[in-house]
Amino acid sequence: GDSYVVATLETLVADPAGTVQSLYARLDLPMTEGYAERLAERARESRAYSSKHAYCLADFGLDETAIAERYGRVFDTFDF
Repeated sequence: GDSYVVATLETLVADPAGTVQSLYARLDLPMTEGYAERLAERARESRAYSSKHAYCLADFGLDETAIAERYGRVFDTFDF
């Protein structure tokens, strides 16, 4: 059947390992101990990372109004 789980970027950023483990569990997928350890290591690394980049929608040919019109329902669903 069609199985899916939705996770927000905020959840993934706040707890990457926990989010992925939760997704695996909700989809009834097995997770090896080695993969769980790699997830935990990557989560530790991500907490120490801070991007120095700043992005502007116009740099990518995007328009805030057009995005809001097209994806407004998604924004409302996830309270963006």
